[in-house]
Amino acid sequence: MVHYKVKGDHSAPTYLEIIEETADGYTVSLVQEFENCRKVNRDFLSKELFETCLRTGYLTRMESADLMTA
Repeated sequence: MVHYKVKGDHSAPTYLEIIEETADGYTVSLVQEFENCRKVNRDFLSKELFETCLRTGYLTRMESADLMTA
């Protein structure tokens, strides 16, 4: 699975994980890492919105080594 760090003023680090790609977009999990728990939401992003988030820097692809330290 591919992971992305979500930029923003969050109360906890937030990551996006692509679960499935369809013709219209992506099924994703949004994961927030709190000190004592983890909050996971499943959602859908259109390809256009996803590409816009990458282009503007709102999403940054994470390498596997980054996941170990996140």
